Amino acid sequence: IEIDGVVPMTRELDEEKSKPVDGARGGKGLRYHLVGREVKNAVLYTGDDCAQESDQRGCILEKRYVSHLGYWLEFAFLLWATLIRFRFDQARLLVILSDGATWIRELSQWLPCKTFLILERYHAMHRVWEVGRAVYGDKTPECERWSREQCRRIETGQVDLVLEALQF
Repeated sequence: IEIDGVVPMTRELDEEKSKPVDGARGGKGLRYHLVGREVKNAVLYTGDDCAQESDQRGCILEKRYVSHLGYWLEFAFLLWATLIRFRFDQARLLVILSDGATWIRELSQWLPCKTFLILERYHAMHRVWEVGRAVYGDKTPECERWSREQCRRIETGQVDLVLEALQF
């Protein structure tokens, strides 16, 4: 399962601050509040849904989607219903690939089946740079050297060495 959230921005008219201009086009004089709410998304597939295109590339042939604008617990119920419908609830282990958001970790603990969380590579490397800046200072040679080394380790599958390096 791949799980993530996205915040689409919407605008709501601020009637108190808006003063429409007679004869104007395009909303001149109107004022808006920008509002964002997270849409939670999941993409579900099994190993049988995947095909190997080449040594370096795979392809997902069939996917199921679940999306919800609102809180993670409401999303969790929709996700669980979909998991049951497509018999994912019978899996020995559900692997969840995510960006490490708190709500996704809470969701994985809420699901009544065994889950295994994987922090995807982009966000793992982003977090490495955040740690490097916090420990060595922003844009310092030490930060650059340490962060690049940890990212190289992530890229080459040496995650155990990254975890070791994070134990300052």
